[in-house]
Amino acid sequence: MPAFTQSPPIISIPEAAARGYASEATLRRHIRAGRLPAIRIGHRIKLRVADLDAHVDAAGVSPVDSAISVIADHVDDLDEAHRARLSALLGGDAA
Repeated sequence: MPAFTQSPPIISIPEAAARGYASEATLRRHIRAGRLPAIRIGHRIKLRVADLDAHVDAAGVSPVDSAISVIADHVDDLDEAHRARLSALLGGDAA
């Protein structure tokens, strides 16, 4: 009986953003620039979780700082002082 291997998990850009890898806009920008590999399935773009993990490790971005970027994309008046305070409270690299 042949051994089946499980393919690496893939997720959508919105799901990757929800997991705190980066904002959707940032992920799309990295894909366009060729810094983040992506898989096109029809009209949808999917990302391998392993590629996302490697990209975050290579960039040296902490998950907290990545999550703060996602928050900043959704809050209109999050200035640098508030961003730094949020990072300090959550234990990010900018603390």
